[in-house]
Formats: sequence, C-alpha cells, structure tokens
Amino acid sequence: MQSLPALLDARLRDLKAERDTLEVTMLDDWAMEGLDGMKLDGRTLFIRCDTYASFPAGKEAAIELLAESEHADIVKPTVNTNTASALVRELTQDGGELPEAWRGIIEAGQRYAIGIRKAA
Repeated sequence: MQSLPALLDARLRDLKAERDTLEVTMLDDWAMEGLDGMKLDGRTLFIRCDTYASFPAGKEAAIELLAESEHADIVKPTVNTNTASALVRELTQDGGELPEAWRGIIEAGQRYAIGIRKAA
C-alpha cells in the first residue's frame, strides 16, 4: 500500500499529463479556427509563447562558449538555464538573432502554452 504523499504525487503527475494533452489539443484546435484567445468563467485564456535557451550540443559546450564570450558573467561552474533563457530572450527580441558562433550549441527554443488571467 502506498503512502498518501506517494498517491498524491502520482495523481498530480497524471493530472499534469492530462493537462499537457488537452493543451496540445486546444492549441491545434485554436490554430485551425484562427483563435488566439477566449473568455471563460471570468478568465481570459490566451496563447503565449515562451522563449528559452536549449543546448543541443550539451550544457558543457554552452558553458565553454559563454565563458569565452562577452556574456562570461553569467557562467559559474555551470550555466543557470533561467539566466541563459533570459539572455536568449533579450538577444532575440524584436527579431534579433543569436551570434553565429552559438549555432548548434545554444539555440532559442519556443514553447507555446495556454495562459490564463483574470478577464478585464
């Protein structure tokens, strides 16, 4: 017999997986319908795009690259993924591009999700 915390953790994982599946379905449906949001029960649901750093050549290659660049200040014995993601967002905002030397080592990834906020 599992402990209550283990049961709750398992249920939470199941609910998150179900939410992820539903979100993909909603994003596909909204794209086909040309929607970018909707109001539901006093809340506004909208499509948001999160930009983050990905490391296709591995984190060690990213650390080496950044340590030798003008952005060496964000490198510790490791690179904080959130800090690297913030840098990627800053460099790519308004159509900017990442340096050519970063290609294949640090890239801008994007993940679309449904955001919710209180309707105005």
